Amino acid sequence: MAKTKKVAVVGRPNVGKSSLVNKIIGRREAIVHNASGVTRDRKYFAAEWSNCQFMLIDTGGIYNDDSLNRSLDFQKDIESQVRVALAEADLIIMVADGKAGLHHLDQEVALLLKRSGCQVLLAINKMET
Repeated sequence: MAKTKKVAVVGRPNVGKSSLVNKIIGRREAIVHNASGVTRDRKYFAAEWSNCQFMLIDTGGIYNDDSLNRSLDFQKDIESQVRVALAEADLIIMVADGKAGLHHLDQEVALLLKRSGCQVLLAINKMET
């Protein structure tokens, strides 16, 4: 029996990772909120795209920004969960906010993903307005 592929959805806080997960799985299961830090642990969802079944891993926003008022321990917990997801992933989708533009945290995320050695797809979110 073939191993189910895993796709991790990763990015800085509040770029729409959980919204993208909900769109791909076709239902609202991943929690979405305007406030940052709602997704803390990695969450797994069965998904299908073009007759291909896989597990989608929703992750919290990685890397702290002083404006988010997160404790260092809180951020380390999120980053630990993201690193587990990256280690499990066969493919990574990096989500960026097209409305806000490139942020220095996006560059930090991209460097982390490059070091993972896993194939990365870039998804630009929030382009509808």
